[in-house]
Amino acid sequence: MKEILKSDKLLKIAVIAGIAVVVLIFVSNFDSTFAAKDTVSAEETLEQRLSEVISNMDGIGKDGVRRVMVRLGEDGRTVTGVAVVCDKADDVIIRERLLDAVSKALDVSVSRVCITN
Repeated sequence: MKEILKSDKLLKIAVIAGIAVVVLIFVSNFDSTFAAKDTVSAEETLEQRLSEVISNMDGIGKDGVRRVMVRLGEDGRTVTGVAVVCDKADDVIIRERLLDAVSKALDVSVSRVCITN
């Protein structure tokens, strides 16, 4: 048993295994960093597109939308929440139209959408 522990072969295997573990940890962190950036980019794209759609709705106009925020789940595809800040949202009819448009455009429940002015 002592001869096995003292052998250079075992030491080489242990060093190679340690290096492999360090590389695997680095690679897993590297992938998650890119996934987070992709999610942010997807959110920004959805926010811009939704803002354009809302701006073109009757009664709102281009200056009516102050901010649109979309949040995606960890998978980067599922919309977990939407917030729209619109100057015209104090009108009940426009608020309902916005709520309907956002929920249908993003295929998300109205309970996950917040419309405010």
